[in-house]
Formats: sequence, C-alpha cells, structure tokens
Amino acid sequence: MQTVTLKPAIVDGEPLKVRKPQGGYLAAQGEPIVLTTYWRRRRDDGDVTEVSAASQAIDPADTPPAPAKSASAKGAKPATE
Repeated sequence: MQTVTLKPAIVDGEPLKVRKPQGGYLAAQGEPIVLTTYWRRRRDDGDVTEVSAASQAIDPADTPPAPAKSASAKGAKPATE
C-alpha cells in the first residue's frame, strides 16, 4: 500500500481534529499514513491535505551548523599572513 504524509485541513485558522481509525488524532504537523480507504475518504472530503515532498524538505533553520574545518586537515595548506 502507498504511504503518504497527511495533515489536517485548516479551517478558520485552526487545524481540524481528525480521528485516526486506531484511536487518537492526526498530528497537526502531519504524519506518514498508509493510504487506506478511510484516509482516501478523509482526503476526498477535504478533512486532510496531502503534504508534498517539496514541503517535507528540512528547514535550514532546523539543521545544526556544520563544524568548521581546521587548517590542519590532511592536504590543507597552513594559513599565511
């Protein structure tokens, strides 16, 4: 079966509370879901929206900065003044 990321639709500025068949609610930020008949109906009714792969990309602000490379790395030339 196909797995997609679904998130609740936004109505009046608030995400809908969409029940999962196993109990609980779909997370507001979205969750990976196996696309069953239940979830296809929620999507077709407009209760949930499918998150595209492009919008799932990692936000650069959430990634830690890369460590600085030292000048003593193999093959690096020492800095001269």
